[in-house]
Amino acid sequence: MTQLQGAADSTPEDLRVDALLARFNVSDYDLTLLNACGQALGAEAITRVLDRFYDWLSTQPEFDTFFSDPATVEHVKQQQQAYWSAFFSGVVDQSYIDYRIHVGEIHAKINLPSVGYFPAMLHLQLLFVDELRANEIAADQLTPMMEAFAKLYNLDSYVVSDQIAQFAKKHLEIASARLSLLVSAAPSVIYSFQAGGDYEPTFVSDNISTLLGYNRDEYMKDASFWRMHVHPEDLLRVEGSQAQLFEKGQNLVEYRFRKKDGAYCWVSDEQHLIRDADGEPLEVVGSWSNIDTRKAAEQALVEANAAKSAFLANMSHEIR
Repeated sequence: MTQLQGAADSTPEDLRVDALLARFNVSDYDLTLLNACGQALGAEAITRVLDRFYDWLSTQPEFDTFFSDPATVEHVKQQQQAYWSAFFSGVVDQSYIDYRIHVGEIHAKINLPSVGYFPAMLHLQLLFVDELRANEIAADQLTPMMEAFAKLYNLDSYVVSDQIAQFAKKHLEIASARLSLLVSAAPSVIYSFQAGGDYEPTFVSDNISTLLGYNRDEYMKDASFWRMHVHPEDLLRVEGSQAQLFEKGQNLVEYRFRKKDGAYCWVSDEQHLIRDADGEPLEVVGSWSNIDTRKAAEQALVEANAAKSAFLANMSHEIR
């Protein structure tokens, strides 16, 4: 007994009631069997199952975290009583699916762990199977009833778990976008590469184009990119300093780097070594900062001191 009306235009195609029923092979006959199950069990059986379920749940590690307040337990039991009544009504429409989506969103927001959710769902299923077997239903009806139960129950579990996964994915995307924005707005380019082999690049921030003029792909696709762009007069010194990175776990070096337009700029390169669980070098994470302004100031100071020394030397000569 499916009812397709009420499907919201915003509902993803794979969460439409008709698509879900087809995917989980839930037929009208299955829903008719579930309705028969509901009539055979009655509301009292649902109450018994929930009481037994919460007796078991109180022994689980997650119980005190999510159900320490007795009022919460009673509220959730009432919600589940209504859900199971709907489950055994044999009527599955979009509002039924939307409610399961809502449950999944709640589970995601309270960060209910999958290791707690799926064992609980399995235990509930086994409790209802016990009730069905104790109901003296004819053998030729019991097996198809339990198959119908399993189909819709797995459909429901999928919808809830999918929402948990989608919630996590959305928040990861938000966090990644926020991090990308922060990194792109930073004055330094963040990069990383493997700490062995051919030192293959693993990441570079988008603002490499602002600092050096290159796009991300030019760095990511060429393991020799960095070496080919360090000023030849600085390369030997800089490569020699890498030993300190593997000895002390970090290294700071300054050198000239060729930009996309062919001009060189001074960069400060700060690197940190990441090791794996066994202490072996895994990845190098570093940052390039443009220090042209500081280098120009230092050079100006050197030239000023040289001019001052020359002036004083000349004055001393004239006085003699």
